Amino acid sequence: MKNWFAELNAIDVSEHVEKKNGLSYLPWMWAWTELKKRYPLSRTKVYETEDGLLVFRDPIGAHVKTAVTIVWDEDGQIYEHTETENLPVMDYKNRAVKFEEIDSMAVNKTIQRSLTKCIARLGLGAYIYAGEDLPEETDEVKEAKAQEAQKLAEEVSNRIAKIDKEIKRVVTPMNKEEKAKFAETIIKPIVGQINYKTCKDVKKLDMLFQKLQNTKAA
Repeated sequence: MKNWFAELNAIDVSEHVEKKNGLSYLPWMWAWTELKKRYPLSRTKVYETEDGLLVFRDPIGAHVKTAVTIVWDEDGQIYEHTETENLPVMDYKNRAVKFEEIDSMAVNKTIQRSLTKCIARLGLGAYIYAGEDLPEETDEVKEAKAQEAQKLAEEVSNRIAKIDKEIKRVVTPMNKEEKAKFAETIIKPIVGQINYKTCKDVKKLDMLFQKLQNTKAA
């Protein structure tokens, strides 16, 4: 069975951690994007009361209830796992807000934080909510990191090979000055540098390849 927890827990989230009122957290959209990039079939759920409200009343305030389901395909078989979170609606001092004073903005923010904690339960940034400074480097985590790095290296290598062929097609008829101009006006604006072979950004390499495909040979 695929170990999605180890894979997600191996992702370094340190550059994306934000702090507010002494608490560390991950931005909801970043966490969701990272999960969807790896498991695009994953989905969320926000629970409602019988009256259609997004908050469940508590003795003092209220809480929201959310869930995130990770979905993956393994050998042609679809599997899924769901994590659920109940999170109270709090003010900027992390105190429960009275039910009568809860507004839509507070509910929306609480839902996003709750969904992010669900994703953390799946492994992504879990150590933040466990109060640890760094994720535990277990053998499983190290292996997952190595596999992800290998996958990225292969994707980059394949794209550079395709770009090499397109560049050869386009610049072969050019003289030295024309080649230099081509590198400055076509390659550098997209990749950020003339030497595209050192670029590790798959999206930029894809953009460059598409640009080259639409460029006629001189």
